[in-house]
Formats: sequence, structure tokens, C-alpha cells
Amino acid sequence: MQTPYLLEGLASGHSVVETLIGRIDSQHYDTVVSPDRFTVREIVAHLADWEAIWRERAEHGQAQTEGTVQAMDEGERAAAQNYATWDVEQSLAIYVQRRADFVARVRSLSAEEMDRAYQHPQYGPVTVWVHCVMLAGHDLYHIQQLLDYQAELMR
Repeated sequence: MQTPYLLEGLASGHSVVETLIGRIDSQHYDTVVSPDRFTVREIVAHLADWEAIWRERAEHGQAQTEGTVQAMDEGERAAAQNYATWDVEQSLAIYVQRRADFVARVRSLSAEEMDRAYQHPQYGPVTVWVHCVMLAGHDLYHIQQLLDYQAELMR
């Protein structure tokens, strides 16, 4: 069974991010609007970086590989990967390509493969279906963050 809205949402999330980024002047990419949130540059770097992690986790579940996936602290990973130095355009390109690859992979899976799960240390068993829903929620979280950022700059 395919759920077109979920997969279409996953396939098109990057275009919303690209549109929002296009509305923010590059001089504001590093502006901190909240000390506990990413800057625009860091948001896009995070999205690009985490696409590989999302894919690895889905593949772990689909292959039913033994073991628990590693939990990661997003702030620690941002610091370790130095998101503050990533080029926004390059990050967008990486995000777009990795997401297209992920969606193509998911579209090729059978319903039985989509029901396979991986073990997450915080959430327990996560099926590939649920994983895709989590990814869509992740997109929406950062889309809202970009909207909040945009509104703050307009004040």
C-alpha cells in the first residue's frame, strides 16, 4: 500500500524550504533570533546532514538489521559538524538530492517492507511507515522554524 499524500509531502518539502530561504536575505543567514534554535544556515545544514541519518535508519529497519540505532543529540551534532560554516546553497542542493533518493527508495518498497521496524533507544520499535511520518513532522518543524524566523526579521 502506498500513501500518496505522505510520499508527495516528503517529495515536496524541500521546495517549501527553498521558497522560504529565498525570501530571507543572505545577510540574515547567521542571525540568531533565539539562543536555543538554529540559524537559517544551521537549519539548512541540519536538514542536509540528517537526510543521510534518516535514510540509514529506514534502511536499518527495512533490512531488519540487528541492534538499536544510535540516538543523537541534534545540538551536539550541529557543533561537531560545524553547521555554522556550511554553505546554504550547497546544503540545499544536498538536501534536495538526498531527499529525492530517499523518496525513490521508499516508493520501491513493498507494504511488507514498509512494516519492518528498527529499534530506537527513545521511541522503541519504529516501522519504516512511522519513520516516514516522523520525517514529515521533522520537515514541518523546521518549516515552521523558518516561518518564525522570517516573522522575527520583519518586526
